[in-house]
Amino acid sequence: MTAGKRTIYFLVLCLICIIFGASLMTQLYPQFYPPPIQIIYKATLPESLLQEWVMGQSSRCSPKQVKLIVQECIKTDIPLLILALIAVESEFNSTAVSSKGAMGLGQIMFFHHSKALQAAGIIKEQRDLFDVEANIKATSFVLGMYLKQNNGDVGKALERYLGGQDGVYQKKILSNLSNLYVKVTGKKEEGK
Repeated sequence: MTAGKRTIYFLVLCLICIIFGASLMTQLYPQFYPPPIQIIYKATLPESLLQEWVMGQSSRCSPKQVKLIVQECIKTDIPLLILALIAVESEFNSTAVSSKGAMGLGQIMFFHHSKALQAAGIIKEQRDLFDVEANIKATSFVLGMYLKQNNGDVGKALERYLGGQDGVYQKKILSNLSNLYVKVTGKKEEGK
C-alpha cells in the first residue's frame, strides 16, 4: 500500500471516528450535561401552579399577595428565575431587610443600584423597594443586567447578584428553578 493510500485510509478512519464520536456524544451529552433551560413563554405559564408553588415555599404570604407576586413575575422576561431567586432571598417576605441593608422580595441593595433603578424609572426612593411590583421589576432589572454582562450564564449572574461566590446559594436557586420548570411543564427528569 502506498503512502498516499495510507493517508487516505487514515483520514477516512479519522472522519468515521469523528462522526461516530459526535453521534455518541449527542446521545451521551444530555446525561452528563443537562440541556440549557428552555425559555418558557409567559403566556403559557400556569399562574395557578406557580401560586401553589409559592404558597408551599412561604407561610408568610396571603393568597392575595401570592397572586400579586406571581402576576408581577410573569410580566418579567425571566419569571421562573425571579421566583426561584425570591424564594431564597426573602422567602416571599416583601418587607424583608438583611443585615447588609438589602431590601424587599429580591433583596435589592439600594445604595448599589439606586441610580440605575431611578434612571430606569423603576423606583423613586428607597422605600419603593418594599412595593411588590417595584421590587420585582428591580430584581428583574438587576438580574437581567448581570445575565447580559455574563452572556446569559445564570451561575455567574447569580454570583454577581449575591456579590460573591456562594455555591449553597446558587444551588438553592437552581434547585428552585428546576422544581418550577417541572411544575409548569409537567416534565420530570429521566430515571426519577
